[in-house]
Amino acid sequence: MDPTRSITKRFTDPRSPASSALPMRIVVDRLTIRDNSAPLSPWLGPSLRGLFLRELRETLCRLPIERRPWLTSTERRWSGAAARFAAKKADSTKAYCRGCEHMLDCLYGRTLEPDLIQLGRPVHRGARDGLRALSVAVEVVDPARRGHQRLVRWLAIGADALAILDAARQAARQQLQTAGIGQAGIVASLSERPCVEQELRLEPSNLTTEFGRAGQTVPVRIVLQSPLFLKRKTGPRRPPADVRLPGQPKRRFDTQARRPPTPGELVRESVRTVRRAIQEYLDPHWTADRDLSDFVARADRIEPSRQDWTPFQHARSSNRQQRRWDMAGWMGEVTVVDMPECYLPWLHWGGLLGVGDSRNCGAGLWGIERLDR
Repeated sequence: MDPTRSITKRFTDPRSPASSALPMRIVVDRLTIRDNSAPLSPWLGPSLRGLFLRELRETLCRLPIERRPWLTSTERRWSGAAARFAAKKADSTKAYCRGCEHMLDCLYGRTLEPDLIQLGRPVHRGARDGLRALSVAVEVVDPARRGHQRLVRWLAIGADALAILDAARQAARQQLQTAGIGQAGIVASLSERPCVEQELRLEPSNLTTEFGRAGQTVPVRIVLQSPLFLKRKTGPRRPPADVRLPGQPKRRFDTQARRPPTPGELVRESVRTVRRAIQEYLDPHWTADRDLSDFVARADRIEPSRQDWTPFQHARSSNRQQRRWDMAGWMGEVTVVDMPECYLPWLHWGGLLGVGDSRNCGAGLWGIERLDR
């Protein structure tokens, strides 16, 4: 995993004025597996994210302890029976931060579980949950290997995420030594000093939507660095909540890997993610007066010259939701000999931010290589 690879320097110019660019920081640590008693999943992003989330939430949450729904009754026992009873009845005692009245004053909520309505930010197409400003990605390796090392890439977007990045790394470091990874509690360690540190600035003015003169294309190869899980719309439009039948799915998306991703879908997801990052953390009105639908639609005409995709299966679980589910995505690469140059900055930032489902766990990352004709 090379988190800093780029096809051009101008997309990440650190000299961009702070007022016109979105600041980001990449930190790469080294994860060392200390316990060889059980095999690990090839993708540890969700496991590592779950380790540091609870620690950070307990530290940064603005709710009184008796109202924190994720704490067990034993952890709340000192607060008294009346407080425990009130906590069970309180409407705000939910597993997630959505709707919390302290969202504006809470670093955890604004960074790791942003509620756009509570934050007063624009909500587009019902996407009330904001883009996670702090994400962690773990290098994908052969699950048969044991006692090995994996690279861990942290990405912080905006001032709030930059402020808690070191605290998140420290929380992960402590939990790896005490709780371990997965249900088996496999002991691991995270390096004290980072392998790579890089300051980036996303300059919106570099994101062009103009195709320029005819024939302005370049050959590129896009190589996935983590599994890609795309949500594809399937079936009829879902009915409103008030007329939905019992047991009817709440959303009409299919995340199963029925077909490999296309170059057009990579462009589409990149535009969506980059646009959200800028609007939520830099300028809420950016591109509000521009229709990008034609720019995105033209990407569907891009034909791959070579592609090598491998299905990727992952069984994910959530202690907060108390459930398990299967995820199906893809690993691999695609080569395009005639990629319109205007799509390159979008694809660059899309691959760096991560796209699709579970991007907060490091899914949907890729690197772009410019090829010779």
